[in-house]
Amino acid sequence: PGALAAFAVFMFTRYFFLLLPVVLDVPRRLRGLEVTRELFIGEFFKSFNHPDFPLVPQAGNEMLLTVILALVVGLLFWRFVRVKRLGYYWARSTMVFLLVGGAFLLLQLTIDEMRIAVEERQIEIAEDLEKAREDLTEAEAALQAAETALADVPADELTALVAQVRAGDESVEELEIYPLLDDLVDAQDDLADAQDDLAEAERLEAQPPIWALVVLISLGAFLVIAAYVVWRWAPRGGDLRLVIMGITALLLLTGGYILVAELPLVIGNADDDLWQGFRNTVFFAFSTVPIQLSVGMVLAYMLFQNIKGRALFRLIYFMPYVMPFVATSAVFRLLFSHRPESPVNQVIAIFGIEPQRWLLEPAGVTQLLFGPGVIEAIRQSSPVLADWVAGPSLALMSIVFYSAWTYIGYSAVIFLAGLGNIPGELYEAARIDGASRWAEFRHITFPLLSPTTFFLSMIAIIGTFKAFVQIFIMRSPAASSAVDTASIYIFEMLRTQTRYGYGSAMAFVLFAVILTLTIIQNRYMGRKVFYG
Repeated sequence: PGALAAFAVFMFTRYFFLLLPVVLDVPRRLRGLEVTRELFIGEFFKSFNHPDFPLVPQAGNEMLLTVILALVVGLLFWRFVRVKRLGYYWARSTMVFLLVGGAFLLLQLTIDEMRIAVEERQIEIAEDLEKAREDLTEAEAALQAAETALADVPADELTALVAQVRAGDESVEELEIYPLLDDLVDAQDDLADAQDDLAEAERLEAQPPIWALVVLISLGAFLVIAAYVVWRWAPRGGDLRLVIMGITALLLLTGGYILVAELPLVIGNADDDLWQGFRNTVFFAFSTVPIQLSVGMVLAYMLFQNIKGRALFRLIYFMPYVMPFVATSAVFRLLFSHRPESPVNQVIAIFGIEPQRWLLEPAGVTQLLFGPGVIEAIRQSSPVLADWVAGPSLALMSIVFYSAWTYIGYSAVIFLAGLGNIPGELYEAARIDGASRWAEFRHITFPLLSPTTFFLSMIAIIGTFKAFVQIFIMRSPAASSAVDTASIYIFEMLRTQTRYGYGSAMAFVLFAVILTLTIIQNRYMGRKVFYG
């Protein structure tokens, strides 16, 4: 009866969505007529059996038949099957079948959308390939025409003149053939671009379909997980332990090879802007969290001492956390202004440092410290490594300072609560043994603060990975690509490009990343927490 009840609900849902467009079409069908109440009601009820929409009455009859069948079977079960709490199990089984059926329909919808997206992508690749071939043909014709116009110039002399044009030598502009040389250089550049575009289009066309990649990566992940499960079960295998370990090695080797072979292909063809967003997110998180926790712990340790006015200092340090982001962000935008007379530029000028662009600077910190030559040298061999070595942009570091300033007070208050739970007898015993303040902090305070540190680090990492408000307020168009985190990228994808499906998928990816980090942190860092 639960399965029939769930099926009846699905049939009713199907009938409703088939009937709804017909009912909403009533005003259009009455357009041009003198509308009366009787005419509107008649047209409304006509929608249930309209000759132009034969699927509606058919779906209605199927729905009624299913509902009647579900009611009859349910009454028969209630009459002849003697089971305690029959209604409870009936409702639970109906809910289970509804969830399973809904999941199946959602999976079918997802597969259909993926199929449509793949087909559209294949059409786009074919069009790009055809256009690249046409552009290459036009570029070759233009280059041939330019070379024909300069056929009287010797080859060696022509090569030297072209090199001078590319170098920006102004003396070449005085020659009569300079316009022809300029056309030749443009034709050569267009030909090189067309060849690159054609190579890229051919590479995309030669790639395996997305279904193959999805199946292979899923299979690789499944084999790796299966290897872990078998390895955990191996100690209970008895005499078959050696065989089980061999199966584990085989599963791990096969799954690892599939992932190593296919993942780089998927990653290499991923959205560059999304990778930039995740890279900025990692920079933001692992720059903010250490500052926030270390400074918060030091402040808490200082405020825990018996000093005058410590209640006032606690209030002052906690105030940035309770103040609205909009107000404090506006203040920091003024502090980190690119103008030479801005407060931060005035402070660094005391140390002989030139004014910085701060929120407008997209260059990485490493690049600013050591010059662009170092990064460019690395980029020659590995562009991905160069992006990571360049480090977070100066604009992002400005936001890091603001975010750390906002949450340091919160961390300090939580650390103060943790310090209050440490027994004072431990410090007294340490002082009797002649321990220094640093020894007390290292061997007593820091280990016993591990539960508080673990909690704050987990909250801070989750918060920084999904941070949005402060970054969105302080970002500027001049450095947006170097500041936009994954959350900002997802929001812009939904707001400006209205790609709701893609944005929702990226939101789930971000959720999966945060969940994975939380599980890893809870599993491995939680073992080092001392609760004694």
